[in-house]
Amino acid sequence: PHTTSLLATSPQGMSDTAPGKVIPEHYRQFLELHGAQLQALKVPANLHEALFIKLSTQCFDSFEHFGIEQDEEGNRQCCTINEGGIRAESDIFLIDHALTISDSDVNLLRVMPLTISDSDVNLLRSQILAYPQLTDRIGAMFGVDVDASGSPKETLTNQILEKFWKFANCYRVAGSGGQASTVWFVMDEMGSAVGHSSEPNVTCVPFMYIQPPQSGTDPSAQPQPQLTPFSLMWPVKDIAFEDYVERDYCPWITTPVDRVAHLADWVSGIDEDLLAQLTTGADYHRELLAEITSKGGIGGNVFKARHDSSFMEGRQAPLPPLARQLDGAARVLKVFTPSYDPLRLNSSYGGLSHPSFSLVDNKEDADILWLSEPLKAEETAEFWGEGAMVDGARFVNQFPYEGVFCLKDNLTREVARCVGSPVWWMPSYDLETQLPLFVGHYLNNQKQQVAARGETTDAPSRIEEFNVWIAKPSNSTRSTGHVASSSLVRITRALEVDKARIAQKYIERPLLFQGKYKFDMRFVVLVRSLEMDKEEIYVYNDFWCRVANKPHRIQKEVQLSLANKEGETEEEGTSLNSAMLEDPEVYLTAAHLLPGVEHRAKMPSCDDVIASLVDTYPFLNWEHIYGEVCHLLRELFQGLSRGQEGKMHAPLARAIYGCDIMLETVTNPFNEVIDAQPKLLEVSFTPCNNAVLTDTYAKTYPSYVNDIFGCLFLGEQTNVTRLL
Repeated sequence: PHTTSLLATSPQGMSDTAPGKVIPEHYRQFLELHGAQLQALKVPANLHEALFIKLSTQCFDSFEHFGIEQDEEGNRQCCTINEGGIRAESDIFLIDHALTISDSDVNLLRVMPLTISDSDVNLLRSQILAYPQLTDRIGAMFGVDVDASGSPKETLTNQILEKFWKFANCYRVAGSGGQASTVWFVMDEMGSAVGHSSEPNVTCVPFMYIQPPQSGTDPSAQPQPQLTPFSLMWPVKDIAFEDYVERDYCPWITTPVDRVAHLADWVSGIDEDLLAQLTTGADYHRELLAEITSKGGIGGNVFKARHDSSFMEGRQAPLPPLARQLDGAARVLKVFTPSYDPLRLNSSYGGLSHPSFSLVDNKEDADILWLSEPLKAEETAEFWGEGAMVDGARFVNQFPYEGVFCLKDNLTREVARCVGSPVWWMPSYDLETQLPLFVGHYLNNQKQQVAARGETTDAPSRIEEFNVWIAKPSNSTRSTGHVASSSLVRITRALEVDKARIAQKYIERPLLFQGKYKFDMRFVVLVRSLEMDKEEIYVYNDFWCRVANKPHRIQKEVQLSLANKEGETEEEGTSLNSAMLEDPEVYLTAAHLLPGVEHRAKMPSCDDVIASLVDTYPFLNWEHIYGEVCHLLRELFQGLSRGQEGKMHAPLARAIYGCDIMLETVTNPFNEVIDAQPKLLEVSFTPCNNAVLTDTYAKTYPSYVNDIFGCLFLGEQTNVTRLL
């Protein structure tokens, strides 16, 4: 017998009506609507009729068979209360959803279940604060003491949100245009009390109940079926009286070390030996990266000192102008671009107006293909195949294997393999293949935090003080799907939405625009050749800047070290907290690209940013920082391209890449900001021409596209600096 108290029996309002007779026609219709779903969920065929009856009568009878126990720490656990136990596949139970985060409109009329927009998951905090009933119910389900005297509402809300991702589950819903959205939900008291086991005795899966459309009063209206989500639970083993009811929280993961990594911060009772392997493996991984770095990446020390101007000595002369390569005489080059063109070549202002180029509508007539999509398989031989020569050929704006730069998971792996752990790269992991390494790194940081709080000598480094990470889908753009959190379970559970993700250490102490806002700089890199030892790579002299909508509040002691001008009062900052990380308008510089987010921040010019930084941080030397940026870009493109052992060389390729860079503060032992270190965030293929998109850029960079094409195809060097 269990020593903890039994909390729940059949709750008020739950139907315990005896099932009625099955009408064959209705049951047949039920199977037609749900047969494929039942098969996909592997619901035993002998339980289909029982499920139909319970759905038809809204029979929630799980409380007649199971109860909920609570231990001294407030943790709840579902157990069997039938004295005779329950046999495997003998019954199936409906589990209601107490809270849902979906694409539906905000429904403030109901507290149970509450539904808010998927794009506004962060509204969950405000809704919990606004609805005491929701706080009480969800808090009790999560084991939060909502009756604790003296606990402010904000504190209770924080405790609930910290545990939310340990109780949330998800499913995908197909939308228009083939787009799918993710729905996160919390099961009711019974479902949320079902524990985890690698040898489960029940299966619990989300299920969408489809009720046939009913004819309304408006004959012109198209009847729509009613969709109601539930979860289904059925025993897969015999369960004895008072045994705990347990399901597998991650049945799709089979490798033991990956399972431990996924569950490390989610459930208790994790294998300690495997946990130790995670932390040891992460330490070894970092030592290996440090060794690669010390050797200068692949092929020995191929990188020159950061500020050594001799890096250009003996470099290959620039390639001859394309116009003369084609037929030996200067002529106008024909350029084809598709209807969707991020560079906006067709724009009347800020587009391609260089006299040596003209735009054509027919792809076959073009000398240059400026594409926005990857080459088709049948096209690659023309541009990248062996024997592809310059004379008489067409050119394309893509290099083979350029995914090593442009796909976040590839970039993460290749930086580690080819360069090691450079100072310009935050610790990053491909979560699809390196999940245990990431979790080990996180847990090691956590140990350092505990040691620091205990005032031991094993204090954490400044960079990893708050242990905040940002998870990004590997192939997403416009900041979609990004999650920033100090919660391990929040990061790992993002994999249930997109398996192809990276986890990158969040820059917790960025240099701020006007001393308030996060910002990043997009440097455009122009690549004319990636031939081994004959690389020809440039960077555009000016950069694009993106600024977050809302202030990024930082630690008080760092903020007070900034210049205090003429009696200005310092705003007392706070440490990184969950509320700040829940708001993408604070931590994302491109949050304005997300649906429903207004762009409130100014898009400053390159000169405005530099002036602001020097004004806010008078000790900064911009020339020094720009030198660090150039070193970063040289090391990135040379290291990764050489890592492909010549496979990226393509005489008919010319391309540009957008490199997003943020500046991290460098502090002295007194926690004073004394310098800044450029950090690469990601690389994008053919970045958008912001000169066309904003008035600020249009006035500042009117010749941007002409400069790009002049450099890539004519060898001109206007507003560019050669890197390699």
